[in-house]
Amino acid sequence: VNLQARDSKDTANVNAAISYTDANDFNISAIRTTGNVFLKANGVVTQSGAIAAKGLALTGAGGAYTLKHPGNAITTLAANTGSIDYRQSGALAVGTVGAVAGVATTGTTRIETTGVAANLTLTKAVTSRATGDAIILKAGSDNAAGVGTGGQLINNVGLNSIVASSGRYLVYSGDPGSTTEGMTGYAKHYNAGADFDPSGTIASTFFYRIAPTLKVTARGGSKVYDGTAPTLTFDVRQNGFIDGDTIDTALSGDLHRTGGKNVLGAAVKQGDLRSQMGYRIEYVGAEYTITPKTLTYTANAATLSTGATPKGLSGTVSGFVGNEDQTTATTGTLKWITPATNASSAGRYAVNGSGLSADNYTFSQAETNRSALTLEQAVSRVPVIGSNAYSQLFNNANSLTFALLGQTTQAIDTLPATGAGLEDDETPREGSASVPNIVRDPIQPFGKSGLIYARTNNVKLPNRYP
Repeated sequence: VNLQARDSKDTANVNAAISYTDANDFNISAIRTTGNVFLKANGVVTQSGAIAAKGLALTGAGGAYTLKHPGNAITTLAANTGSIDYRQSGALAVGTVGAVAGVATTGTTRIETTGVAANLTLTKAVTSRATGDAIILKAGSDNAAGVGTGGQLINNVGLNSIVASSGRYLVYSGDPGSTTEGMTGYAKHYNAGADFDPSGTIASTFFYRIAPTLKVTARGGSKVYDGTAPTLTFDVRQNGFIDGDTIDTALSGDLHRTGGKNVLGAAVKQGDLRSQMGYRIEYVGAEYTITPKTLTYTANAATLSTGATPKGLSGTVSGFVGNEDQTTATTGTLKWITPATNASSAGRYAVNGSGLSADNYTFSQAETNRSALTLEQAVSRVPVIGSNAYSQLFNNANSLTFALLGQTTQAIDTLPATGAGLEDDETPREGSASVPNIVRDPIQPFGKSGLIYARTNNVKLPNRYP
């Protein structure tokens, strides 16, 4: 179809209307007039040539218009039909053409101006009953993301000028400072060119090419390890916000500390902090230091005898945070060590814990560890003997010979002298031969304990009692 309206002399275009109706699909090879063009269709309408006219009205309940020739040049667009997808390079207004006011479709509506300075102006409403992305309006779409100047959407209708009753609308413009939205209840997204993928959004949205920048500066800090990740905060240069936006509306997500809750890794990174509105973020990092917590080795008090290497030392490790314990928070094998040896004399000695290591802890010794081990002078013990046998005990002041059934000859170490003891049925008598003299005799019986202690070294015991 190539429709032209000319005067009677066929010398120039005249301000005359061109109308064409078709119940079937058709293609437009060219339409050119200084007047209006009215097309009515109940099928698919395409074009292989440009449409140039003052106004273009698209009607027909079943019409599905796809008119995107780069040479299209009309001043005003109106429609009441099934669906339209219209594009031209120059500025365009949605208004009234003949009896058709605004754009109303049962299907989707796509209207776009591509020229860098081409505004898309609404003087009448655009409505659609389609689901999903029901209405898409683009102004100055040849401009790249980041370029806020150029073509803008200008809404001169006000509220209810863009209505997607069963879906949502998407509007692409340059800068909210130059755009006239005229609407409420929409989302915003910056740094979005005409090819921006809106699949990540769900609400009706205005997309702007402008790319405002927020300077986000992380705050550093420090704490002692407590098993939890620190709360990371930041400052934002307030003059970076535009169009009434705030931190709460413009930013989401959190900063990330390299080491998380652990001591190692103090750098604070941007993490998943982002702008759901498309602000560019100029990020300045920081460090949050976590110092190790101290665990304490506490040795259990122990009393051992001299003459042998100390064994069986024990203790506890305390100071873990949360549900952590030695198994989950440390590596290595716990040991308890002392400087005391089998050659050490009686006295008090330190017992210190060792053998463990941990990324988030350091280790210290409890104050009581300094004297946790007591070494007492070792003693040898033999059974108490009665007074009749006691008189036979001494050969001289330095040796003792008597027979005990089952005993082998052994040395008896020197011990301090305390008390006196006899058999259960024996009563001590001063000066009696049955009562040991603790000064004269090298042996001292001790109470009714069943034991006899010797003060003198090298006391010998025969194998058998005579």
